[in-house]
This record gives sequence, C-alpha cells and structure tokens, in this order.
Amino acid sequence: MKNVVTIGGGTGSYRVLRGIKNISGISISAIVSMADDGGSTGILRKELGVHPMGDARQCLAALTPSKDLHDFLKYRRPDGHAAGNFFLADLEKSAGSFEKGLDIAMKVLDVKGKIIPSTLDNAELIAILPKGEKVEGESNIISMNLKISDIERVFYKGAVKLNPRAALVIKEADYTIISPGAFYTSIVPNLITEGFKEALAKSKTKIIAVENLESEETDIYVDRLTKYLGKTIDNVIPGNLSLKSEETIVKEAGDTLARSIARHDSKKLAEVIGKIIKK
Repeated sequence: MKNVVTIGGGTGSYRVLRGIKNISGISISAIVSMADDGGSTGILRKELGVHPMGDARQCLAALTPSKDLHDFLKYRRPDGHAAGNFFLADLEKSAGSFEKGLDIAMKVLDVKGKIIPSTLDNAELIAILPKGEKVEGESNIISMNLKISDIERVFYKGAVKLNPRAALVIKEADYTIISPGAFYTSIVPNLITEGFKEALAKSKTKIIAVENLESEETDIYVDRLTKYLGKTIDNVIPGNLSLKSEETIVKEAGDTLARSIARHDSKKLAEVIGKIIKK
C-alpha cells in the first residue's frame, strides 16, 4: 500500500481526489488550505465564528462513495451558499472544534481517505507585491487576478503552525501531489505553515506537481514551488489541454460575478498520476 498525500485548496484537490480514489493500492490523505475567507465560506466564517470549511467540503465530496451525499455537499442553495458548508459549520459547533467535526463528517460520509486541515490556527493571508504594496485577505488577493510573477511573497498575520496530523502524513508519504489551483491562495498557504518544510525534509516522499491548465509560467511555477517546498520536484504534470474537462460556471454567495473556469478532467488526470505511482 502506497501512502499518497494531496496538498492544495478545494477545487484543485477535488479534481485530483475524484480521480485518484479509484487507483488501487493507495491510501489517501488530503491536506487542505485553511486560508479561505471569501464567498460562502468567508460569510459563514465571519457570521458564525467557525473555521473555513469550503476546501474541506470539496474534498469530502470527492472522496465519498455516495453520489447522493456528493451532490448534497456540492448543492448550491438559492442564496448561493453550499449546503455542505452549513453541515460542517454545525458539526464544528456541536463537536467543539473543526477537527472533531470533520472527523464526524468523514465517518458519516464513509470517505475513502482522510481530510486534514493544514492548520488549526486562525489563518489570515497577506501578500506583498513587487513594489511593496500589501494586500490582506485571501479573497482580496484572488480578486486582483495576479500571475505568479506578480506577487513577491505571501505570509500569515500571526503564527500559523502546521497541524500535527498533517506533519505525520507528510513524513510517512510515498507520494505527495501538489494539486492545481491558485498558486498563492490555494497551494502556498499550506506550505508556509510553521513546521511544513521541516516535516517534508524528514520524508522520503516523491513530489508530483500538477500545473494549472494553459499556464504560461511553467518555469516560474517550478522555481517558486521548489523554493517553498525546500525539496526537489520529481514529476511535473504540465497544464496540457488534453487534460481539460468542460468549463463550469461558478457563483458563490458573496461573489458579484459568475466565473467561467476551466477544470482538469479527473479521470484523465488520474491516469497520468497512476502511471507515475505504478512505475
């Protein structure tokens, strides 16, 4: 049995997990970002005082074997909120912590794998642009639609430590998959938690990086990702259009516009990843 860890945000990790859960002989752990403060998740985070649940919800949907429960978690209410976000928010309140609530959700949904928050601390993201301009908040950074090269660095406001559970699965991983997604708001938030580099340094894991579709910054992506990881990337899956699925229209609570977004085809992506793992 090979231990496979995915790292990323909700949408990219969803696409990866939806496919690789069908690969035989692997154990899956999905480490998810906790920096989300926009859309439905951001509203509930502020109004209910809960942890950001959107990325974890996407991973739960990807890994549950039940189509009905998958559809429930992905269902958008008329007000734009995801029904699954309220499900996780209520579990956090009743269980006393986000991690305990997520554990209950995994049991109820009978997921094939584990979903692990990258941190249990309050994660507020800050970006610094090349001219020194500061942008605070994950949703504000996203709204600027910046390229990888347009941001100098990102960091957290205050101490944000790696979840011990995440550290454990990283150290024991045979393969670590960096999911596609917004580089500085979905991927890097996991990598800059205190203790991440140290945990990865102790692992013998092989790293597979999945680039965004139609990326024009491959060299910059690989260079900066390598620096954040502190470890060599073993395989890069380029943003090949042959891996593209149909475009989807997305509009969440708090969004002013609907967004048309190109996504990876989960089955095609899993075929490529499976070949790497099975070598």
